[in-house]
Amino acid sequence: MPRSRPADGLGDKARPARLAALALMASPLLFGVPVLLGIVVSLARLLGLRYPYLGWATTVNSDAEQLYLGHTLYQSPAHGYTGQIYTPGYPALVSLFDRLYLWNGWALVVVILATVSLIALAARLAYTRTSPAPRALNLIAAVAVGGVAYWCVASVKLALLDESRADQLAWALALFGLIAVADFGRAPSRRRVVVAVLLLSAALWTKQTTVAVALVATVWVLALAFFSCLDRRAAALFVALLCALNLALLLVLNLLTHGWEFYINFEVATLQGNEFTYGENLVKGVQCIPLAVGFVLATWLARVAGAIWRRRDRDQPPPGQTRRDVIGERLRRVLVAEDPSGRRALLLAIYIVVGFALAMYFMRKQGTETNQLIGVVWALGLLAAVGWRLAQRHLVALATSGACVLALFVLPQLGPIREAAASADVSIPALEQAEQWQPLPPELIAYARQHTIWMPLLSDLNVPEGGPLYPNYYNFADLLAAGNQPLYLVHALLDRRFDAVSYIPLEGEGYTSASGKWEENYLWKLDEVIAARYAPTPELPGGLLGRRPGPEKAAWMRDCFGPFSAAGASFRIHHGGGFWCSFSSNHLQLVRTPAPLSEVLTTHPVHAQGAISVRLEDHPSGQVELELLGGSGAEWAARVTPAPGNHGELAIATYMKGALLGGELVKAKVLPGGGREIQLELAPTSANPGAPVAGGGAEATLSPPAGAAPFAIVAASGATLDLHDLRLTQ
Repeated sequence: MPRSRPADGLGDKARPARLAALALMASPLLFGVPVLLGIVVSLARLLGLRYPYLGWATTVNSDAEQLYLGHTLYQSPAHGYTGQIYTPGYPALVSLFDRLYLWNGWALVVVILATVSLIALAARLAYTRTSPAPRALNLIAAVAVGGVAYWCVASVKLALLDESRADQLAWALALFGLIAVADFGRAPSRRRVVVAVLLLSAALWTKQTTVAVALVATVWVLALAFFSCLDRRAAALFVALLCALNLALLLVLNLLTHGWEFYINFEVATLQGNEFTYGENLVKGVQCIPLAVGFVLATWLARVAGAIWRRRDRDQPPPGQTRRDVIGERLRRVLVAEDPSGRRALLLAIYIVVGFALAMYFMRKQGTETNQLIGVVWALGLLAAVGWRLAQRHLVALATSGACVLALFVLPQLGPIREAAASADVSIPALEQAEQWQPLPPELIAYARQHTIWMPLLSDLNVPEGGPLYPNYYNFADLLAAGNQPLYLVHALLDRRFDAVSYIPLEGEGYTSASGKWEENYLWKLDEVIAARYAPTPELPGGLLGRRPGPEKAAWMRDCFGPFSAAGASFRIHHGGGFWCSFSSNHLQLVRTPAPLSEVLTTHPVHAQGAISVRLEDHPSGQVELELLGGSGAEWAARVTPAPGNHGELAIATYMKGALLGGELVKAKVLPGGGREIQLELAPTSANPGAPVAGGGAEATLSPPAGAAPFAIVAASGATLDLHDLRLTQ
């Protein structure tokens, strides 16, 4: 009786080949061991710090502490603390740990645990009991495959593997939910459906951009139900529960917060500027995925090649069937198979395509970076893990995959490969990612125990004493970039509520104004408020500024935070920024600005008619310009400047789309101190606007075009405008 051939395809005389194949199966350990060692070392170092310095991510910890103190994250920025623009799942989870023990390192622990869970998910997808390899080796190699996936994610420019931000937790929840959907089978239990919905919903409420996974999962479920590959009652339950749960959460949160949750989590980002083009984002996206794509190719190469080889003699479909029928039947077998590996691979591949496209869209927003690709790269790692699992059905395929993974380890170590990667701006990360966090200065912690302090990145040091908690820079930067103001903090600085503060770095001015879309130089303005109320104090730690003693100086600053009501309209500060102030009704004055000129602008288009009194200081650089704005700049403008060599006259010129219409010298009223004043009468015309017309005394008539348009006042420091006789109507 003939002996049967071994299941692995190798005969008895091929034992050395079998041992070589098993050795190649261990190749992922070259990645997995240093990766896992780095994670363990990082966690040990973190646990050894009482107060780790979190940098940017202090914002997340502050949000968690706000919840720990029992307060809301969503309210008017003028009345209290407002959280970051991401949905609140992550800080809510961290706040639960704070109730066990108040420690600012919990947010980092959650990130580390989230990445470990994704490694475990990859290991689960890679592991199979049908492997020809010993079970222990199979299990260890599967865990190491998860380590390779982690290494691929580390190649993303902003991977956030060691920062306490929401990304890793959000994508862990989302991808666990996606795999749960892939594992539905034809008739999933209600429990399985509910678990998938909870995971996907938790991801959405941890970071909004995981909506890509929820959308893919929903379309997948509906498509399977349509083609009778999934029980339609289960599909209906999934879609109904997913929609109902998230709509209910949205409704409840907005009822409790009077709509502020929706504004902060869903509107603020849309009000900010778009900084990057699709072309720029595509280049950055392609630079983040080569290692992950290489990992997918390494584990799937043998499987795909084997499938092509087995079908080389089956190019023609059976009689009575078309090629489309054959492909459809094969796809149906995958979708209803007991082994979910095929469904997992297909669903992950669909998400990778959709997720990459949506990441390109999300990356247009100012301040957004390649962290939008974290979910895509993790999904590529999970897809590679599925390929590793399928390769284990045959020892030859497993050996081939192991050899390819070995090549993935060796090639990036070669000098020419590293040089080519560097020239293409592709990151090849170190295998051991052991992070070393720095502790907060003990003297700063000790001072905060007895005093109230505010620092741009450390606004939460008073929390262990019960508060108060004020927003830090990254809490309010997004508000400013959306045209709102952190007036709760502004009033605290004006009132000198803190014992000590520090200046705000000005590097973020471009971000906070959305590159000029909203008020510019706001951070400079806050620093001016601080400088007027706090002074360097040598005995304070960390370069803190101490509260100035005595009566308040520069109390006038309280009237310099818009919007301002004047002439029946609302004005907001725009280009140039600085201290535009309204010290009395219908009066606007630019006290000072760091820019040569500054602008206030009506918040809505208006019809302008009536008189404006303009006062300029006795300075050659004095200037006021009245503008009616069009689509890309001033449609019509009237400029008032000192007349050269004549202190008693002002020069007035009008422009239409930048072209000079005419000019006039007008005798001005000379004020005490040398300033000059003139009254401008606005008489709108439906004909062509003309040059200014001098009137009797210190007056001139202007003829702007009739019609509603945003009305702007551009001025140099020292200018004052009386709008009492001006009418601005919508």
